[in-house]
Amino acid sequence: PIFAAKTLKDKQHLIQNKKEVTRFARLLLTYVTVGGFIWPMSFCFRRIKDPNTVVPFYVPFTPDNWTKLINEVTDIFNPCLTFQFFTSSVAICMVIYKLSDTYIVSLEFVFLLNFIFVLLTQMFIYCYYGNVVSYESKYINTSLYLSDWSSASPGVRKMFLIVMPRWTRPLVVRIARVVPLSLDSFVSVRKYKCSIEHFIYSHVKQTRARDIFSGASNKP
Repeated sequence: PIFAAKTLKDKQHLIQNKKEVTRFARLLLTYVTVGGFIWPMSFCFRRIKDPNTVVPFYVPFTPDNWTKLINEVTDIFNPCLTFQFFTSSVAICMVIYKLSDTYIVSLEFVFLLNFIFVLLTQMFIYCYYGNVVSYESKYINTSLYLSDWSSASPGVRKMFLIVMPRWTRPLVVRIARVVPLSLDSFVSVRKYKCSIEHFIYSHVKQTRARDIFSGASNKP
């Protein structure tokens, strides 16, 4: 390595730097931990001291604009998710094709297999949590119905009547505003990739066979 210690002085210098960096990291972790504990506790003590004190906090959405929130999140992350799915799909197709032409008992085969696992895991995480959003939004009406709505005020019950028809349609995060982000989409995309991989492998196999045949026919 370029920065490897070559003399005793270099080793001592590296050891000294390691100690200083470790000391700094521990000190920083201590400050973050203590500050993270004291900061919320200060609001609690302030509230106990004066019950009329307003504790400032920020909530990015309210129950009446959840649809706006999901649309805003979709607009922000849609280009990233689209690019992620497209690049992962192309990479998986190419890697599986390379994998089909690689000897099983080899380091390259293990590396390509791990690479496919990483790409599939990335896609699965997005699809899983998109599926969780859709699944949980389906049961909002059920949660409202099972709540103690009968003891609520007439205004709240009217609000439930307005909100429940809206929540019959679940929230769905979509890729490129077309493909829903769910486990079903993950399975469908995987099947589509298998079809593309089979087509690529068959085409390359036919091309190789044609080249071998043409080469054998050109021999004197």
